[in-house]
Amino acid sequence: MRKVHVIIAIAVAIVLLVLVGVVATTMFGKKKQPEEKTQPPKPVEQVNLIPLEERPYVSIVPDQNGRNLVFTLHDLKKPAKKAELEVEYQSGTQLQGAFLSFKLAELPDTQEMLLGSCSAGGKCSYHEDVTGGNILLRFTGDEKYVLKNDWAFIENTAKEETMVSRDSKFRLEGAGLAKITHGVILQSPGLPEAVEQKLLSTVYSVGLISEPRGNISVHIRLNEEVTAAEILGWDGEKWVTLKTTVAEKVASATGPLYDAYVAVE
Repeated sequence: MRKVHVIIAIAVAIVLLVLVGVVATTMFGKKKQPEEKTQPPKPVEQVNLIPLEERPYVSIVPDQNGRNLVFTLHDLKKPAKKAELEVEYQSGTQLQGAFLSFKLAELPDTQEMLLGSCSAGGKCSYHEDVTGGNILLRFTGDEKYVLKNDWAFIENTAKEETMVSRDSKFRLEGAGLAKITHGVILQSPGLPEAVEQKLLSTVYSVGLISEPRGNISVHIRLNEEVTAAEILGWDGEKWVTLKTTVAEKVASATGPLYDAYVAVE
């Protein structure tokens, strides 16, 4: 009987030792996991906060082969010491981008961007199926302000007689457009020159590789329902008032192609 007690005592001691070992391993042998550090979310950039009359007029024109875009900052209505341009655009299923800087000492200033990339050896590859995207203009100085606008890239290989803005609210039509292989329609940040009338649409800047023959019909979807409106065309020096009709919230006019258009009341 005494032997049985001894055996039981030994067994209990062994079990206790095993338990102590398990606890010790759990407490001291387990590696401490590093604390996860979460990055604070990036602040959302506020865009298009300044009044329209303080925003610059911008245009985009493609070169003859449609491989390069020329960005022009025509004016600076609100003071700034530095202007940076971030360009994003869709190329097939890929999102592409580039960064440019404008020189503010003497405006207008133009900057050129390749729709592609070049190696150090000078070999270039070009992005295909470009449809457009947006531009982000950051102005810094005594006061920072940021502007964002969309642009549509037209690659008219099918010889279409219609060209449409990215927001689908602006449309050009005309037989002469069929021979224009490349163009850009930009929803410009601002007006090339102030207008006295109430604005009824965005400012649309048109950049084509050449001047189309014949008259072009322009159609602009208005921001609000009105019985009468006027489309203004910018000829590079002044606004020209076009004979305009309004139907189903769309203003229409016909005439030569202008650099920019806007609808007013």
